[in-house]
Amino acid sequence: MTRISRRSLLAAGALGAAADAIPFSTWIKQQAWAQGSRVRYNAYSTQGKAMLAKYKDAVARMMNTPEQSPTCWTFQWYTHWCGPGKANELNRIYPHSSPQRTLADEMWNTCQAHGPGEREDFFLPWHRMFVYYFEMIVRQMSSDPSFTLPYWNYSNAAQGAIPPEFAVTSSSLYRSNRNPGVNTGAKIPPSYVVLTALNQKTYSQNGAAQGVCAAIDFGIHGNVHVWVGDSMNMGAVPWAARDPIFWMHHCNIDRLWASWNRGNCKNPTQDSSWMDKQFTFADVQGNKVVATVRNFDDIAKLGYTYAEFEPASCPAAIAKVSPAVLATLASPTEVARTPLHLNLTTPAGRVAALSEQVKSLDGKSVYLVLQNVEAAAAPGVVYNVYLDLPQGASPSPESPNYVGTINFFGVTMIGADMHGMTPRSFSLDVTDKIKALQASGALARTPTVSLVPQGEPAATAKATIAKVQLVAQ
Repeated sequence: MTRISRRSLLAAGALGAAADAIPFSTWIKQQAWAQGSRVRYNAYSTQGKAMLAKYKDAVARMMNTPEQSPTCWTFQWYTHWCGPGKANELNRIYPHSSPQRTLADEMWNTCQAHGPGEREDFFLPWHRMFVYYFEMIVRQMSSDPSFTLPYWNYSNAAQGAIPPEFAVTSSSLYRSNRNPGVNTGAKIPPSYVVLTALNQKTYSQNGAAQGVCAAIDFGIHGNVHVWVGDSMNMGAVPWAARDPIFWMHHCNIDRLWASWNRGNCKNPTQDSSWMDKQFTFADVQGNKVVATVRNFDDIAKLGYTYAEFEPASCPAAIAKVSPAVLATLASPTEVARTPLHLNLTTPAGRVAALSEQVKSLDGKSVYLVLQNVEAAAAPGVVYNVYLDLPQGASPSPESPNYVGTINFFGVTMIGADMHGMTPRSFSLDVTDKIKALQASGALARTPTVSLVPQGEPAATAKATIAKVQLVAQ
């Protein structure tokens, strides 16, 4: 078994952490397991299935590792967020002071950007770090230096069901509290996992455009979480990493970010507050390692790649935008448990009908922005969003009025440590849809936005949206 030394991992951590600290790029080249480029495979491929067999055994070992160890299953789950509550679990698992308790205190509940006041731009790099160090622990547990975590490519319609290895009831990969149908071969609706986030041209928010980080997080990422599990499983942040499918999901999220970068799309590398941000994790021996974003912004630095990527493309230069509101609903609205229809109005000073405004867009894009979305509890379902849905029409993703799906993953206040969550804003690019409606004469003078729950939302959710706008930029 290839061992990774404590000293090398510590030295590869924080900038200036020790006098003999070596650059991360030098450290990783010194590791025997990092020679050459490792490949993360599709979970449905022959190679991916071989990796899942090793993953199953490693997960069983992690679940049987004492809870005090940072390499045990519970410790890694709690790093994402501690479902039973951090303070209670620290006292239960570590009744006395110890290095492990100190490390747990530093690591648990640090996942970005699901905590109160956290910066959205750290969502992608934090989860890349989390998966990277978890993969190293699984590699150690599997006694296979070549092990890599597979990814679940649910955007491939043929692979929309959870990989069958996770539905074997006797397996360490099985969880009984996934949503109905998930463990029996149901496929995720294709509309939940479209790759429109890869059309973003910037990493961070740019006017009404969310940027790829938030677009992935709020869209395909959250949709999959909510579809797979309930509020004690993948459907809620504090419990999500308890399910072994979490890691296949986040391998795929990481693959999408890497795909976007391959299309000449740039991370905010000129922003030192992003590049120099550091987070604490545990190495394969359970020791503290400090990871810096600048070492994780490109998978080429980390010695791994993916068996396949998705297409993306960005221009060499990004134009500055000047957003203009075309229509709005400014009063806070509770999202109903039944279809909700919201009538937007034209702002003061804009007298032309929306159809006339669309004709004069001059190459601009139009976004439907749902601002400050929050909920008291997880609705347990996603909501499909429609523009000018005809009265009496049967809503479906095949409708010309369908513009996207929103979820409440990471918005709800679930768990002892998660009160005061920051509300989120969703931005759906409706440019093509609104032009098509205009061309067919189906675009109303002032638009109507409909939110249709896909299932029965929890009565305790009390989800609200502070403002709805159509914005051109």
